[in-house]
This record gives sequence, structure tokens and C-alpha cells, in this order.
Amino acid sequence: MAPIASRVAELNGEGALSVFARAKELEKLGRSIIHLELGEPDFHPAAPVVDALRSAVAAGRDRYVSPRGIPPSAKRSPSTCCAHAMCTPHLNKS
Repeated sequence: MAPIASRVAELNGEGALSVFARAKELEKLGRSIIHLELGEPDFHPAAPVVDALRSAVAAGRDRYVSPRGIPPSAKRSPSTCCAHAMCTPHLNKS
């Protein structure tokens, strides 16, 4: 087995974990926190999302997609892909 580089000792973990720890501290002080730092939101997905997930997994569509996206989705306008009121897609104005 190859020796581990001494630089490994300098690693201090994932940055999101320190954000999560700080958020928990603030919660203990009475602050209301919506956790988005670890990919675990404070709410459950809507029923249509759960249904779509079940269908996708049953059809074998359960792997990561290309970094370039899913071709049919990539061709759509960003404004039509975002139904959530707080989502503000970046629109290329060139």
C-alpha cells in the first residue's frame, strides 16, 4: 500500500458541514433556519415529484446525466424550465 501524503493531515472536511454546524448553533439560539447546505431541505417533495421519481427509477433512468444536460431539456428556454417562484434562471442577453 502506498504511503498517504502528509498534506492529508491538513484536510479539515467538507465546508458544508461547518455551515451545517453553525446553522444548528443558530437554531439553538432560536433562529429559524432553512437547511439547504447539505442537500436536505426542510420539506418533502410534492406528490408529482415523487411520482416522477418512481417512474424514472422503474424505467431505469437512475444514473447521473451528462454534464451538458439532457438534450430535450437543454433545448428549452430557461424560463420555461423553472416553475418555482423563487427560482430566477440566468437568461443570456447576448
